[in-house]
Amino acid sequence: MNMQPAMLACYEEIERASRRMAAAARQGDWSAFAEAEAECAHQIRRIKMIGDPETTLDPAGRARRLELVGRMLSADARVRESTQPGIARLDRYLRASRTAKASF
Repeated sequence: MNMQPAMLACYEEIERASRRMAAAARQGDWSAFAEAEAECAHQIRRIKMIGDPETTLDPAGRARRLELVGRMLSADARVRESTQPGIARLDRYLRASRTAKASF
């Protein structure tokens, strides 16, 4: 049975969910972010059940997969851009907390 369409559909869904995650991070909508992240995890589980992309996909399918993965990486970079200021604040807070504890 040709599982290529099912596998590519999973990658398409992950790419869409990645874009939703980037938008949610930019807006600070963490419940929407978590929902999109859960959808990614679900689709990844489906891909693992379908099989190895290298053997399931033909050359055109592998090219489409690489295109989608590139878009996912771009969305991931936008998530990191949106979250870095908060991570930096958390890091400063944790460092200050450790310094205060060390002085006692």
